[in-house]
Amino acid sequence: MNNTYRIYIFITFYKFYATDKLKREKENLIKSLSHDIRTPLTAIISYSDFIKNKRYNSNEKLESYIEIIQNKAYQIQELTNLLLNTDIKPPNSDNTPLLEGKLMFEQFISEFVSALEDENFEVEIDRLALVDFKAKFDVQDISRIFDNIYSNIIKYASNLGKIQLEIFIEDNNLVFTQTNVIKDKIPNNIESHGIGLNNINKIVKSYNGEMKYILTQKIYKIEIKIPL
Repeated sequence: MNNTYRIYIFITFYKFYATDKLKREKENLIKSLSHDIRTPLTAIISYSDFIKNKRYNSNEKLESYIEIIQNKAYQIQELTNLLLNTDIKPPNSDNTPLLEGKLMFEQFISEFVSALEDENFEVEIDRLALVDFKAKFDVQDISRIFDNIYSNIIKYASNLGKIQLEIFIEDNNLVFTQTNVIKDKIPNNIESHGIGLNNINKIVKSYNGEMKYILTQKIYKIEIKIPL
């Protein structure tokens, strides 16, 4: 076998490997986005039911439900657009805006807590210690992180225990933790939370951060660190 033929075989194999790798990455991205569309869709259904069954005690509450439905519909629209354009983009790219981090995360926490309370969970914020900072975050990425955490709480957390939250800055890292008591019995028709955790992990890693979780017989805890 001469060198020219060896080079030809190597180039052919490399092209096949690169094409196959890109195909698998796109398939995984499509699977990830398809999973994450479910949470805002479920929220739209839930809040529509709240309105239909008049589960509100003021016009302000009704308007807040309508606003949530609109926001979740826009989120689904954005995720659908990503599904139609599955080119993998790098984080912190030139197109990613520089955002007021403190304001953004406080808003996410506020909406997150309200959504859980609407589902009859008691939420306790053990530590909320954010300072003013600016960082390049894709709002859709952060929204997907909170949506996946919310989805796992709805599926697996017991209403008998509090949902405990922490968000603070330490050693130039944004740190978020969430802890809950696990339900005694998980319905068989509930899918594994592995996809949601995997999606969170991928997003966090794209910002050079790390995610870890602890799962015991009774307690679940997730911790996310993202460098600023």
